[in-house]
Amino acid sequence: MKKISITSGLQKTVLTAGTALCLSALALASDVNLSIENGGTNMVNALVGTQVDYEIWAELSDNNNQGLALLCFDLSYTGGALAAANGASGATQLNFATPLGLNNPAGYGGTAAGGNLVQVGGAQNTIKNTFAAAPKGTVMTGVGANGARVLFASGSVNAPNTPGAYLLDASQVIANVIRLGETGVGEFWAVDQAGTGTLTGLIINVSDCSPSTYCVGKLNSQGCTPSIGSSGTSSLGGADDFHVTATNVVDGMTGLMFYGGAPASLPFYGGQLCVAAPHKRTPAQNSGGSSTTPCSGTYDYHFSQAQMVSSGLMTGSKIYAQYWYRDPAHLDGTGIGLSNALEVTICP
Repeated sequence: MKKISITSGLQKTVLTAGTALCLSALALASDVNLSIENGGTNMVNALVGTQVDYEIWAELSDNNNQGLALLCFDLSYTGGALAAANGASGATQLNFATPLGLNNPAGYGGTAAGGNLVQVGGAQNTIKNTFAAAPKGTVMTGVGANGARVLFASGSVNAPNTPGAYLLDASQVIANVIRLGETGVGEFWAVDQAGTGTLTGLIINVSDCSPSTYCVGKLNSQGCTPSIGSSGTSSLGGADDFHVTATNVVDGMTGLMFYGGAPASLPFYGGQLCVAAPHKRTPAQNSGGSSTTPCSGTYDYHFSQAQMVSSGLMTGSKIYAQYWYRDPAHLDGTGIGLSNALEVTICP
């Protein structure tokens, strides 16, 4: 009797063709298409070190069948080693998972092996088993039918700590479909082998939102060099907590932050202009501090998500910011103080 062997690292499941779990015809009946998605798309932006959820959708290429009888596949991820996908959930997935169906001995979410996942998924009880503990479910028809894709698996991966583009992809697809016209009358449901259609992976674009300083601040009239900094995360989503700060500023002085889309390094009022034109300016602030404590002035500007949007910034956009303030006692006669500058990447 012919056997089909499905190997998953240390685990090996041998399904006998006579049982009809993996019964296949000589000609492939239909193709199965897989799409790995986050939020309905095949591309997602993420911060370094964060969790990215994924869903795997299955759909058959035509109507020459009565839906999936078996589907399993491997997963690979260029961003690192994969943990097992989630266990089966929902009526459809449960019907392909032990005990209603039959899955990889390690679980419906596959076996972690060599950094990859092997044999995610399972098979329905097309053998109409009644004597063993599994499979023991009732066959569902129409699973993954053309035009009615089905959520077959889900899980999560970690975005690497190095910015870049990473791919979560499927391979080694094994699938059977319930034969068109089959009613389940008899000893088993007849099935046909399905081919592999389109496999669309999930591209994860990983960004690092840690701002960095550049350029040189101007020594002020109190003998200090102002320093720009930040707190919070320069993100369009999540907590709206991104602030751009400046310290070592002359106390009690009016100042403002200006920003633009490119860096510069040009002579400017006895210091350096670190942001290329055109510039956008924030409202003026007072540095506060104490008149008895040199360089005790500070600035703190909340660069809100609303301002990011109104400035036309998107995920991946970069801005360059610098503080300007009045320093009338400066010996160079310009009356101007300047901080160094901050490069900021806008993240999701």
